[in-house]
Amino acid sequence: MKIKSAKFIKGVVGTDSLLENPGYGYAKAPVALREKILKLTKWYLVDSGYKQKKVVLIIDAYVGPTSNDLEMLRILEKENKNVIVIANKVDKLRSSDKIKQLKKIQMTFPNYKVIPFSAEKKIGLDKLVKEIMS
Repeated sequence: MKIKSAKFIKGVVGTDSLLENPGYGYAKAPVALREKILKLTKWYLVDSGYKQKKVVLIIDAYVGPTSNDLEMLRILEKENKNVIVIANKVDKLRSSDKIKQLKKIQMTFPNYKVIPFSAEKKIGLDKLVKEIMS
């Protein structure tokens, strides 16, 4: 499922609300749209005045960390955000590639526990919920 617009979802797993935002790296979107999404995301996280309790940074496990992911993490760290890193789409990787990709992602984000995840197959959902609620 592709997220095409930002929306608040009330009452999600121990939260007041959850902002579901389109990915700034969405590959099929025009560059101008991706840049607009990235700018909107930065505004929400830094300048909106809204205090996020936790921020989930979703890395595409198949693609690996991108320059936008690294830029976003720098912003989140500078703003002292409580970050949860997930490696999404692990179900799309062959077993042999999965270990290699997860290791690469973990090495890129050494200060974070990276949660292997699949939104489609619900892999890692329990771990993510536990992290959100802790």
